[in-house]
Amino acid sequence: MGDRYSNIDLLVGGRHQNDPVASWFLRVDQSIYQARVAQKKKDTIKKNAGVIASTLQQHVMVLHTSETGEEITDLEKASQMTGFYEAVSPHRQLYVLQVIRYWVELLSSLQYKAMEVGNEDIPFFTEIFAPFFNDDAYMKTRKTWDGL
Repeated sequence: MGDRYSNIDLLVGGRHQNDPVASWFLRVDQSIYQARVAQKKKDTIKKNAGVIASTLQQHVMVLHTSETGEEITDLEKASQMTGFYEAVSPHRQLYVLQVIRYWVELLSSLQYKAMEVGNEDIPFFTEIFAPFFNDDAYMKTRKTWDGL
């Protein structure tokens, strides 16, 4: 549907495909926001965006393009989207890491099977991918992945 060359297609006037960034935002991020972010947090995001807009609107100009290609020129909307992403990102990160953890666990079990039959050339995947076995609470709060 969409692929890594969608931006190049746009620049050269190629055939239009579904935008993977917009699809992710609409299908994943919005679903996470609806299901995982508490109503109290949503209300706080909205309130804070209103306060920022009422305080700074006359002094700030916003010109941004959203993930869906919509132009954002309103400070309140921009502030709401910032709150949205700050609320969604820990959950998104955790879910992606849980998928990776599943594949790491599968790879680790295959490692042990290969070692049982005497194949000594198999690397110790459990050591290589050890960070993915960390607790969910840790994975959700991790900010950088250098030295992983």
